Amino acid sequence: MAKKEGQNSLSTLKTKNRSTVLEFIRHRERVSMVEISRSSGLSIMTVHNIVEHFLQSGMIKPAPAQPNAEEKKNRAKLFSFNPDFKCIFTARVGERRITAALANLRGELTVSHSELLRTNTGLADILSMLGEILQALLKRRRASPDDCLDAVIGWPGIIDSTGEVCVVALHFPSWGRNVPLMSLLRQVLPPGLPIHIDNAARYHAYGEAKIKGPRYRRFYFVSTEYENVVGGMFVDGRVDRGSTGLSGEVGHLPVDPASTEVCACGATGCLEVAVSPRRMEERALTLRKRYRDSRLFDGGAERITFTNIIDAANEGDACARFLLDQAVDHFATAFKSIILSCDPGFIIIQGIFAKAGDFFLSRLHERVHATSLFGMDKETRIEYSFLDDDCVLVGAAWLMADRFFQPPAAGENEDDAVEE
Repeated sequence: MAKKEGQNSLSTLKTKNRSTVLEFIRHRERVSMVEISRSSGLSIMTVHNIVEHFLQSGMIKPAPAQPNAEEKKNRAKLFSFNPDFKCIFTARVGERRITAALANLRGELTVSHSELLRTNTGLADILSMLGEILQALLKRRRASPDDCLDAVIGWPGIIDSTGEVCVVALHFPSWGRNVPLMSLLRQVLPPGLPIHIDNAARYHAYGEAKIKGPRYRRFYFVSTEYENVVGGMFVDGRVDRGSTGLSGEVGHLPVDPASTEVCACGATGCLEVAVSPRRMEERALTLRKRYRDSRLFDGGAERITFTNIIDAANEGDACARFLLDQAVDHFATAFKSIILSCDPGFIIIQGIFAKAGDFFLSRLHERVHATSLFGMDKETRIEYSFLDDDCVLVGAAWLMADRFFQPPAAGENEDDAVEE
């Protein structure tokens, strides 16, 4: 037993030392062994052995010296991280299209693909498309499945706490409930490839946090699509999934008790029904007599689009502002609940409503912060995300890369007990 414990101790120390060196290298353009030794406190011999290990694996590579006086004087060997050591397959299944890419270990998309979906595309077709897209991307990158570190799929709907089952995807009713998604994906993706599934909004939130920086350590993320609203709470490096995977289904908060329109979830009064751009366009037609001079009606019913409503509202059109104000009221009701229950520093709006402009955002701030609970001097900042859907792919890739570089817990790699 004593020998086993000693092996564990050596293995843990070795893993920790390698992780320390790799973290130092991957966040810098180029480094020398002396710099690594000074920063880490490890001996030059230990650093040398670790660097040799990573050079042989291809995870780092020799870096050319820059023509500055200090480096010329030292003539030290320099090394840099090789982000193309492995790739990550990342994909998003949306309401209307699949987007996918191969990313390197810095979260940079190297090759990508986008494909439109027909209405309520069958689950078998979606799965088949994902397998074909991965093979096509690997071919374009001149890589093999062995070069792929992970497959990360941003999926519509609720993914259970195991990360293996899609409980329900409300906007794809033909898929059914409690779909064993992980086992189905294993049938179409390369054997042995690690697969990760979550709601796409959570990957987007991770991407937001990485791009915006450490100031955004606690925020609520709201993704808005044409028929769907979903969210998630980001806290200190992770998006909270809740105990069953239900956390973030903000689109089904009840905000309109007078509504009789049934949501895809079976309830009435849900946020995503109340603020639906499609329903806003339909509602505009009922206001023609009341707002005869509105620019919304200049081109007939076919010209009434959500984009036109936004543009007209920002230019002062009374009918468009009335329509957008209704959405503001419903969002404000939901956001007040989020603030009181989650207390985020920021609420970030992504997607179709992120293009709503100054009128919508200023009114939303006004309604949400009209009252201050118990006189507290608190204001949650509400802002738009200007990152496109690629942020889902980038966020998923970053998440997997960050996990890859985390040192394993104590006791792992017990068979590897050789000192550096």
